[in-house]
Amino acid sequence: MLLLGMLSLAGCATMPAPRFTGPAKETIYVIGRGWHTEIGLDAAALDPPLLSLAARYPGAQALSFGFGDRAYVLARNKGIGDALGALLPNRGLILVTLLNTSPPAAFGTRHVIALPVTHEGLDAIADDIWDSLATDHGHLPAPYGAGPYSGSVFYASRVRYDGFYTCNTWVAAVLRAGGLPFDPAGVLFASQVMYQARMAAKRAKSP
Repeated sequence: MLLLGMLSLAGCATMPAPRFTGPAKETIYVIGRGWHTEIGLDAAALDPPLLSLAARYPGAQALSFGFGDRAYVLARNKGIGDALGALLPNRGLILVTLLNTSPPAAFGTRHVIALPVTHEGLDAIADDIWDSLATDHGHLPAPYGAGPYSGSVFYASRVRYDGFYTCNTWVAAVLRAGGLPFDPAGVLFASQVMYQARMAAKRAKSP
């Protein structure tokens, strides 16, 4: 009952999604990686300030962004204590995975949903990702450490992770900032993000 009550409060606090006019000629990618979801962006489509991150990796065709609990993702031998600790507010990390191909080619088409977005919406998504990074007086700091996958890098995040604001909540909130039909309220699991992504893709194809 407590969980349901907190989720209901979270739903009441959801702000209306911004609306962007103009043609949806850009593409973003929602990536399912098991229990975790990420956002894929084409490097060539990025504008400042997030462009400064892509510029560090000139060979990358696309970048994938995810969010996680700093203590949990860096734990060498993850146990029940680490999992329970992730339910409490902790510092976050942004995982950046550098891709030398498109997200569908890198992760498989069955794990990636492409969504059209306006250029203004793409900029809003990129800005929200940038704002999630723990920047140093507006500048990107050095990487926090190597990520768990080939070509992945951790950056410190100013966003706090807890049991009610997970990696998947973050993805839904960032996509909503771009005017896409996502609702982060009550989102905890990857399946909830991927369901909303499939619904958004169907809506985009409707006449």
